[in-house]
Amino acid sequence: MVMGKNEKKLEKIEKENEVLVKKLNKRQQVKGLWFEFLKFLKEFSVIGIAIGLVIGNAVTALVQNIVSGIITPLIQLIIPSGVLKDLNYEVNGVKFAIGPVINSLINFAVVALFMFLLAKVVFRNKEVTRELLK
Repeated sequence: MVMGKNEKKLEKIEKENEVLVKKLNKRQQVKGLWFEFLKFLKEFSVIGIAIGLVIGNAVTALVQNIVSGIITPLIQLIIPSGVLKDLNYEVNGVKFAIGPVINSLINFAVVALFMFLLAKVVFRNKEVTRELLK
């Protein structure tokens, strides 16, 4: 059966239409994926968590410098060997490394104190706290 000119034009338009629909579907999928990603960021507060991690990393560096630069030298004045990390006790041939444990406890105490003071400042005003927790 021989197709007429109109039928050929119609078939060509339908093929072009299919190509356009496929392109549009791909764009909608990408757009949908983008909006889904933005929704994920908003719902799970990913940006807030990332900011918290960056600030936490900075606080850790600050605390380590405070401990190594100020607190450890003060402790070294008390310890006869002068080096906290080398502080060990030996009982019946078993060596207990007390220095690193004390250093970790000091780091923890300073971080906990800093976070407590930060929370006190941030949550001082109840209205601000309610707005932050919404």
